[in-house]
Amino acid sequence: MNARNRFAAALVPAALGLTVAVGVATPAHAERPGRTFETYKDRVAMHCAFARQWLDVGKSWFFGNSELKMQSDGNLVMYHRWTRQVLWSTNTPGSGATKLRFQKDGNLVLYKADSTPVWASRTDGKCNQFKHSPVLALQADGNLVIYCAELFIVPDPIDDNLKVLWATGTRS
Repeated sequence: MNARNRFAAALVPAALGLTVAVGVATPAHAERPGRTFETYKDRVAMHCAFARQWLDVGKSWFFGNSELKMQSDGNLVMYHRWTRQVLWSTNTPGSGATKLRFQKDGNLVLYKADSTPVWASRTDGKCNQFKHSPVLALQADGNLVIYCAELFIVPDPIDDNLKVLWATGTRS
């Protein structure tokens, strides 16, 4: 299956609200499991997740050389997986944040235990929910990106299908 077909296979079930199990293991959780998939953009491998993903305090997502960790001090930090160098953070230590949520509206938000938001990507409502879906990508180059992806029309090449909404800007 080529990249175009893998991407289309990931998008259509998500658009229809179907839950599909995938073979990519991550410690992430989902309210109604959002689909994850791997693809490439500009020759960079990406592990992607549709909305309704979350990361609890003390847990991490790993892909390539990157680790995205929800720390117990309330800070969300991206590390180089092998050198442990900090690549990016939300700068929210001491905020009381306990959970990262990638919401259905496309917003990436840190919440306290009482559901008070302490940090957000401010990308809510930027994707047309009928034609596009927000996708969170942890890229092998160390960049965390929120994309808007077309749901039903997957052009060739796949790069044309993903519009950047927000990024950490940490490409190595």
